[in-house]
Amino acid sequence: MILRNFVHESFQLPFILFMVAIAIIMIWRPSTNPQKRMYEVLIITLLRRKGAYCAIDNDQ
Repeated sequence: MILRNFVHESFQLPFILFMVAIAIIMIWRPSTNPQKRMYEVLIITLLRRKGAYCAIDNDQ
């Protein structure tokens, strides 16, 4: 298994469970933007221009 090279033997099962949980979270559709997946929202958030962003507040 490739994990032997990167993850200590006692941490392999917790690491696999953690990575499965992260994978499920990343393909989940957020309630704030149901057209996008969570990984797309994360990429947009990280790569967006900070000066051009203005949040739209629907409560006002």
